Amino acid sequence: MDLSSKLSPVCVYVAPPGLKKNLLRTYESWRPEQISKGGLLSRAQSLFCLAWFHAVCQEKCNYIPQGWTKFYEFSLSDLRAGFEIIDRLFEGGKVFQWEFVHGLLENAIYGGRIDNPCDLRILRSYLEQFFSSRLLSASANHSQRSKIGHAFPSQISLPTPAPYWTIVV
Repeated sequence: MDLSSKLSPVCVYVAPPGLKKNLLRTYESWRPEQISKGGLLSRAQSLFCLAWFHAVCQEKCNYIPQGWTKFYEFSLSDLRAGFEIIDRLFEGGKVFQWEFVHGLLENAIYGGRIDNPCDLRILRSYLEQFFSSRLLSASANHSQRSKIGHAFPSQISLPTPAPYWTIVV
């Protein structure tokens, strides 16, 4: 190590922990037009599910071995790829296929770096909870949530299209 590297200041950005901070970062990276594209409530809700799923996957890395069995580098590129999948599946008014989303997120995007079978089962469970027509239809009728179960804490309901700061704050 030379003298110049000892005298140079080192600046490292570490994102603040927590699901709320993670959701805020995600919604700040998306433009409002991206979220409300097409005016489809189910699309905006699916994007919220993706943001929540991404936040949970990242936060579990802070609690090794209770969260994941080892550290996995889930990044903004995973979130971006998930966004593109949801964006394209809602184009053209096609029937939305959740199994397709599960397969891509599990096998190619998030699950592509998971090498522990136990962690993969947990990821698969989250995908089934967060990405389902049952969850989106239950959000339409808040009283149904207690009957059919839900993936979010009872204080959180899937948002209607609104500015992100009114959803996450």
